[in-house]
Amino acid sequence: MSSEIKVSSVKAKDGTAGISIADSTGNVSLSGTLSAGTIGSGVTLNASTRTLTSEVSLTGNPFVFTNDVPSNAKEIKIMIDGASTATSSSDMYIQLGTGSSASPNFKTSGYECTGGYLGSSGALEARNEGFLLKNNIGNADSSHNSICLTLYGGNKWFFSEQGHYSGTNSYMSFGQGYVSLSGQLTQIRITNNNSYNFDAGTAVIMFCV
Repeated sequence: MSSEIKVSSVKAKDGTAGISIADSTGNVSLSGTLSAGTIGSGVTLNASTRTLTSEVSLTGNPFVFTNDVPSNAKEIKIMIDGASTATSSSDMYIQLGTGSSASPNFKTSGYECTGGYLGSSGALEARNEGFLLKNNIGNADSSHNSICLTLYGGNKWFFSEQGHYSGTNSYMSFGQGYVSLSGQLTQIRITNNNSYNFDAGTAVIMFCV
C-alpha cells in the first residue's frame, strides 16, 4: 500500500522555516545554509553565470568590446597581458560606454578614480577621464592588469585594479574608483590619453550575471 505526505514547508523545532516546497513545480528551496551532505549529480544550482571571451589582441587604439556587455551583468572582470604602446609614453585607461556600436557614447569625464604605483618609488594620482590602469606606459613597458567592475545599483559601477608593469623599472600598480553612467553599460574600451596605438598585448573579459 502506497502512501504520501503533502507539505509546503519543513520547519525546525523552534518554528524557524527551513525547507520550502513550491506548488505546481515542486521546486525545493532552503532558507539557511547547507552545511553538510552530498548534492546529487542531477541537481542544478542557481549560481552566477560566467562567460569568458576568447583572448584578443590589443593592437590598435582604442580597443573596444562593443556591445558585448550583457544587460544583466553584475560583475565584469578584465585581464590584460603585456600591453604597451608603440610611441613615447601615455596613460592607459578603462572607459565605459552606453549606446550601440553604430552610435557609441563613451564617458570621457566624471570618473572618481585614484591610481598609483609602488616600486623603487611610488605615487598616487587622481583622475576623472577614466579608470587609470598605468601612467606613462611606453614602448619600453609591458603592463599586466587584473580589473574588476562591479555594479553598485542603477548605472553606477565600482572599479578596482591591481597589476604589474616592467620595462626600465618594475612596479606594482593599483587603483580604485567609481562612475555613474547615463544609461545601461553596453561597451568597454581600453585606451590611452595620447591616442597612440598599442603595439603589443592581449586581453580577456569575463561577464558574471
